[in-house]
Amino acid sequence: MRGRAPWRGIGIDPPFSLAVWVCRIWKRNAFWELVDVLNTSIGPASSEHDQRTKDQQDLNIASKADKDKSALRRLPGFLGTERPAVADIRILSHVFKHMPWSPTVDCHLRYRNFALTSHQVILILHELKDNIRHSLNFFMWAGQQRGHCCTAECLEILKGTMHAHVDHLHPVVKELESDGRFVPLHVIMLAMEVFIEKHMVETAVEMFQSILKLHTRPDEDAYHLILQVLLESGRTDVAMEIYEQMKKDRWCNPVSSTFLLMLWGLGKTAKIGEAQKLLEDLKSKNEISISEAHCQLVRGLCEGPWMDYAVQAIIEMYELGFEPDENVHISFVHGYIRAGRLMEAFNYYKDAVSSNLIAPKMDVLTLLLSSFCAQKNPEIAQEVLMAMVETGLCPDPHIYVSVIQCVLEQGQGQLNPWLSGALRKQGVDKDVKFFSSIIILCTDAGDVEAALSVFCQMVTYHSICPEKAAFSALVFKMFEYNQANFWQKLFSAIEGSEMSLQTTIFQMVSDILANVDEKVANHVLSLMKDTCLSKLTIRPK
Repeated sequence: MRGRAPWRGIGIDPPFSLAVWVCRIWKRNAFWELVDVLNTSIGPASSEHDQRTKDQQDLNIASKADKDKSALRRLPGFLGTERPAVADIRILSHVFKHMPWSPTVDCHLRYRNFALTSHQVILILHELKDNIRHSLNFFMWAGQQRGHCCTAECLEILKGTMHAHVDHLHPVVKELESDGRFVPLHVIMLAMEVFIEKHMVETAVEMFQSILKLHTRPDEDAYHLILQVLLESGRTDVAMEIYEQMKKDRWCNPVSSTFLLMLWGLGKTAKIGEAQKLLEDLKSKNEISISEAHCQLVRGLCEGPWMDYAVQAIIEMYELGFEPDENVHISFVHGYIRAGRLMEAFNYYKDAVSSNLIAPKMDVLTLLLSSFCAQKNPEIAQEVLMAMVETGLCPDPHIYVSVIQCVLEQGQGQLNPWLSGALRKQGVDKDVKFFSSIIILCTDAGDVEAALSVFCQMVTYHSICPEKAAFSALVFKMFEYNQANFWQKLFSAIEGSEMSLQTTIFQMVSDILANVDEKVANHVLSLMKDTCLSKLTIRPK
């Protein structure tokens, strides 16, 4: 190091250890390195005024270096008087919090190997999370320490600090770069992820360009990250420039995932001409299968959604002898839904399932059903629900609630027979827990009419009684709304049920009325005068 020979008299013959000899040379060279940094000059002077300015700057640098050196040496444990497990955390937290980063501080810390563990790094990062500059200075220094392994928890803490100080993140990184500090690639990648999550695309692109300014080689992940954010934001022109730049990079050429990403992005923005050129290039390179490339292009067109272009692309695939995979057909359904062409989406799904091109998909049908409900189309919503159960899928109570609310909102108050048919095919037509869950969901949503309709369905057509919690939720919600027609509908359903079922429901009603205000209970009983249920007795509180 520095070409200086070892002191005379130091040999390497046994029993003198080679490690001891190397350590002595290392310590002496570290000392000369520190002397060189402290005596660094600003540059050659060209005039008497420049010389005076240089002398003054040298005095200022020397004075600051002496102060830094003295401050560092006064820190407890810095000279090894305390064990590193305790002293290092306190020393380093103090250094990075209260001392501005300088060559002197860098040298002092560089040549004292703290051998930090990952746990110590995490503790110090927590101490420094109030200042992004301190956190970055420490994180970059810790990455150079012997034995330290950057864990996912360390990166998560640093990323949280970046999120908290996102407005100051880019200026701090630029200042570090202007000071000649080497910002590691994984730190820049982490900053890019933060800017992308904050939808700051311009800043993320500028951060990527800073990788090249620092004469650092971007890796495959860096290229893919910036390409994806550019393609998702529709900035295809900039993405193509970076893609061409990646092609010229001698260290990191495009791979199969790069081609697929570009085809997806070009399809999403309907850049058909550029996509065709890329496909022609792939045919000559044999990097990936042409079938997979076409499928990726179709998926991008469907996400656009550019369904007319997607139809042409899939026809071209069949003409070339390629068979679209299952993901392409599912993308078609999602594309039609995004375009608002729901009937085309439903018909395409039914044809694909009947042709065994795709398996029945609960998530696709749920999206279709919610879309039809949003369009206030209860007939097709019921048909989608029946398609679920007919293909062996088991919708949960939330799906039934969506369809029931859609049916009742359009004035179709009779839930029979489609609900009975769907529940019978699903095998839960007499499942008390399933019906009770639907009642609770409807009452929680404030839809008393839907909950009451399900209750009448249970009692009239299935002769089953809901769980006590579900029935209580329904009755108390009816107390809250206090509409006479709701009570009349409830009592009519009870009156038409079997005697044993009436007895069970009477008991639950009696328990509920016995725990409410007497005026309210009498009001409910007065509504029962037109039915035989008026004989119900209320137990005293």
